[in-house]
Amino acid sequence: MDAVNGGKTVENGALPTAGALALLMTFCLCAQAGAELLLSLDARQPGNSPTTQWEDISGVNQPFASNGNPVHSAGSGIYSFSRNGLFTGNATDESVFDFDTDQGSGATPFTVVFYAGINGNQGKAGMINKAVDSPNVGWHTGLSQDKFALNNIHSELRTSDNNNRTIVRTPGSAADPFPNTLSAIGVTATALNLYVVHFSGAGQGAGAADVYINGDTSPAAEVVYSFTMLSGASILNDAPLRIGGSTDHVSSSDGFAGTIQFIEIWSGSTAKGMSPADYSAWRFASLGLVLGIPQISPPTLRTVFSFGLLTEEDVMYRLESTTGLAAGPWTDTGVRVLGNGDTLTFFDPAATSEQKAYRVGLE
Repeated sequence: MDAVNGGKTVENGALPTAGALALLMTFCLCAQAGAELLLSLDARQPGNSPTTQWEDISGVNQPFASNGNPVHSAGSGIYSFSRNGLFTGNATDESVFDFDTDQGSGATPFTVVFYAGINGNQGKAGMINKAVDSPNVGWHTGLSQDKFALNNIHSELRTSDNNNRTIVRTPGSAADPFPNTLSAIGVTATALNLYVVHFSGAGQGAGAADVYINGDTSPAAEVVYSFTMLSGASILNDAPLRIGGSTDHVSSSDGFAGTIQFIEIWSGSTAKGMSPADYSAWRFASLGLVLGIPQISPPTLRTVFSFGLLTEEDVMYRLESTTGLAAGPWTDTGVRVLGNGDTLTFFDPAATSEQKAYRVGLE
């Protein structure tokens, strides 16, 4: 194989074709490992035993076990909860949902998405929670109703039942100025609505938990309570993720009362590669979609030609090929490689052929 460099011919041997194939396979494996979806529970596809368990169709977790009280409706594709219903995640999966803040071991942002409605409660918050009951350490979020029948999204990051916790309510509650209930911002909370709750990893202040509702790309009005603040402690624990409330809520009939169609949890600052705001718009436009295991196309394997060439720094090289042997005419393969002083690999993106010859020119 001849490499043409400024009119000079440089002899260069071809590297094994397998080198290029390994490069392609590495790319495909990286794409799969980058998936952010940690949980997808959808009552439209709850699994084969919806009365006893709710299967995670993300493929990440074991099924969530029912205490027998959530009622599944196959016709409407929802689960109904009546204050004492609970789904509990498998203990072996609890670390999947370990998210901390900048007040503990470090900020680990995540997003909780749910399509749900509330039909009462006037009890304790925690529709979706990973918390230890006593002392209360962990995080929780979800629809809640206070004792004045005002509905809100109640999110907490906490390490105690007293002052060391950050509470965010969207849009507020009884003691807060207008708007202090979801109906005041145009949301009929008893109906199914889409809520995208993004925890930034900040343990304090505005932005600790922002809520996007029904496709809005701006966070809804919220109140971050000033009488208490998470400070200098980790919220990590060994509790499993629960849907419907914590165990003490359910035993005292203070758990969630309402309906849930689907729940998703995404790690990181994005969901499906989108910002929480953009994901809110996309998911609201795609409510009919049952979001399961990400579909990744299998790699297409092709035999390609590759070779190594010692390059000069900051010189752009162009790969050309011909089927007329060394006489040409030469065809630009579209491959460009910027030299860095090391031996770099060139490969023909088209299928290999024993009838082809190659040369490298300068841009």
